[in-house]
Amino acid sequence: MSNKKLAFILTTSVLVAVFFLSQYKNDIEVSAIENGAVSSSNIASHQDITSDVGVRTQQTNNLDSSESKLSKHALTPAERVEKDQWLVERGHVELETGVGIAEYSTYDIGALKKLANEGDARAVEALAVNEWKQKGYDAAIQIYTEAAAKGSTVALSSIGQVIDTAMYRNAKTPEEKHAAALEVLSYGEAANLRGDRLPKIQNESAFIQLNKIVLTDNDRKEIDTRAKEIYDQIQNKRYELNLGDFDNSVPESVQKYYIRLETALAH
Repeated sequence: MSNKKLAFILTTSVLVAVFFLSQYKNDIEVSAIENGAVSSSNIASHQDITSDVGVRTQQTNNLDSSESKLSKHALTPAERVEKDQWLVERGHVELETGVGIAEYSTYDIGALKKLANEGDARAVEALAVNEWKQKGYDAAIQIYTEAAAKGSTVALSSIGQVIDTAMYRNAKTPEEKHAAALEVLSYGEAANLRGDRLPKIQNESAFIQLNKIVLTDNDRKEIDTRAKEIYDQIQNKRYELNLGDFDNSVPESVQKYYIRLETALAH
């Protein structure tokens, strides 16, 4: 195996692990707020308190507004169960107990394909990594595309991560790099069109900040247009699999969770 392919494989594995860990961390943070473990002083400690009275007043008002929003959108135990189930059905296996993704790497290809075909998100991830190792990143994208057509929104985010690793980081010109960045962000927006805002909430700002990307209004229009193209492509793939239209409805429990997560991450 070439060093380049090995680097791709290792990077993908790290990205998957980081993605799962970031989701776990954020859910714990929101849960802590829901359970009253994060006090006003803890939230305020993350702000840049200055001696300026006007700034202090604005920060106090923002904090009061945030706490009010968190309280208003608190989830009941039943809503938390509904929220977790909805996310798991879309590939967020970090919210599901059972066999970890590392154990799937020991399964043979036949078993992985069977499980992936049945919608097992961990099998999809393991199979995609294996296909990347054996055939290249295009093969991994094909695995994720089929999973996305079957309903996984995480698969769309994973395609963005593949593009980040294989194309963005290996771009030879600023123009190629910028085009790859827009493609990464477009897949996150495609997941958003499916009702899953987590890729945008958790990954978009981090990707932009880490790589010091500056988006123009025209860039954002391109992302929106490309996201719609991606959506249409996976919807057509879904029709080929004799499946119907996507159900993009989002339960109120999930909408409340998004609001709480965005509020928590803002502080």
